[in-house]
Amino acid sequence: PMITLEQERFLVKRADALKPGNALVVAKYLPADPTPLSVDLIAELPESEYRGVRVKPKRGSFGTYRAQLAPHLKKHLKYYGDVFRHNTMPLATYVALEREGVMPIPHREVLLCTGRGPSYSSIPAVLALNADFARLLGYYLSEGCITADRSLRTRFTFSTDERELIADLKAILKRFGLKHSAYKDKRCNSYHIKVSSRLFGLLLRDILRCGTNSYDMQIPPRLMTAPTGIRLALLSGLLRGDGDVHHTQETRSYIKKGKTYSHYINTAAVGYFSASPILFQQTVLLLQSLGFVPTFKRDKPQLRLYGAEQLARVKPLLADVKQERLEAYEQGRRKRMPTTQSQDHGTFATVRVRQVALVPSVPTVYSLETDEPHIFVTSYGLAVHNCIPVDPYYLSWKAREYDFYTKFIELAAEVNQEMPYHAVHLVTEALSRQGRSLRGAKVLVLGVAFKPDVDDPRNSPAERIIELLLARGADVRYHDPHISHFHIGGDVFYRPNVTLESVPLTNDELSAADCVVIVTGHHSLDYRQVAEKARLLVDCCNATAPPTHSPDRVVRLGAPFPPKLT
Repeated sequence: PMITLEQERFLVKRADALKPGNALVVAKYLPADPTPLSVDLIAELPESEYRGVRVKPKRGSFGTYRAQLAPHLKKHLKYYGDVFRHNTMPLATYVALEREGVMPIPHREVLLCTGRGPSYSSIPAVLALNADFARLLGYYLSEGCITADRSLRTRFTFSTDERELIADLKAILKRFGLKHSAYKDKRCNSYHIKVSSRLFGLLLRDILRCGTNSYDMQIPPRLMTAPTGIRLALLSGLLRGDGDVHHTQETRSYIKKGKTYSHYINTAAVGYFSASPILFQQTVLLLQSLGFVPTFKRDKPQLRLYGAEQLARVKPLLADVKQERLEAYEQGRRKRMPTTQSQDHGTFATVRVRQVALVPSVPTVYSLETDEPHIFVTSYGLAVHNCIPVDPYYLSWKAREYDFYTKFIELAAEVNQEMPYHAVHLVTEALSRQGRSLRGAKVLVLGVAFKPDVDDPRNSPAERIIELLLARGADVRYHDPHISHFHIGGDVFYRPNVTLESVPLTNDELSAADCVVIVTGHHSLDYRQVAEKARLLVDCCNATAPPTHSPDRVVRLGAPFPPKLT
């Protein structure tokens, strides 16, 4: 079902009921989260990547804390004096001392170092995802790749004419303390910048999941709702890299009925192309979230920005010859031409349907959900309506046909949709308090059915919880006495299709998990045993009694569950 605007009213129409001329609603100015963004490499790196990584204070030395650290270093290092002699310590040792509560230097005040001699490189342990880093990501997504040999090498390739881009990238790398090399290929007229840092490669490839080549690149989800300045910087890097500017300025003459006429032509358009289908749709949403309304090439991952107002806004984001062409367009403009591709309505825009045709379905549809339970933004920024909802949501959907609004059901729907994210947040925070990262952690989920004591997994919150955990790098297993196999994935939350198999609920299984998460409270499970054997327990349905032990080991959601489940 599509959202259309007719006589200043929003209507829901099935796609096959659309007609040429209908006005489809396109999203603009999507919600943003003003919270400053950063990446803590120590918290995000899996322990398997600790080897060869050393920690060094940004200022001062470990020797300042020798009396405090030496007794504990003796337990972990044979030659613990090297820590004070070289002012570095293995990352594994730093994390161990932090878990023991004796490390006085926080993550923000240290560098992570790899290699020695000419191969030495360092990177701040905590990186601010500021405008500089967002622009660097834009350069990487459009002009970068990662290759792997003995290390990970991040490469950027520009035309030698793109001097501003090259200088900007070098300056950003210098500000973040990232060593790089550069060389010019005269034969291809290209300029290459290489960052030989395993940690920087892991940051882009595994932590932010940006991809490694032009076909699988994608914007980290956390940046899609970043503050406006961050998103503009990201867009700047994307358009400077894979964007283009077409400008035509000329006078054309023709003869009609014996008279000679001259027409002055001054047109411009900013284009963008990507070989990655995910990155292309993300860029569309990024543009629309900032108030731009692009048009598209049929059957091609290519977009265009037209109109004096849009081009004036995008000009400061460009550089070199691309910016020069827009400046020439502005200087040569004699009158303001109206934009016919879309109609602006402030917080949204509309585009007219030209043709309606039946095409084969695609296996995956990418969407951005809004706060309203039944409206979301899909490919190309179109606002669409969900199909008929199930169970209690059907009442709300049906009531709307009679202008009756069931506010309570809709609020409950919003809460239900947010609970999987809240549950994963509880797991992440609980692990963090124990000095563990969610990435690489072993998580055991108890109960995947929709509700207790049934064998129906449809619409179960466990599906989204497991997908979010897997997407964040956790190793997930599950136990459910009623469901032997559980299918997840194949969607925007977790792309691979995965079928998990229920594992037996044994003491070894419970104690091996870094975190046990109770999602569905089946009455047949022994929750006293679970609480006793689990190293960390997150109870999302209050199946356990209020803990008499450390609250850092048991995290419960809301009020206690009835005694019969304990």
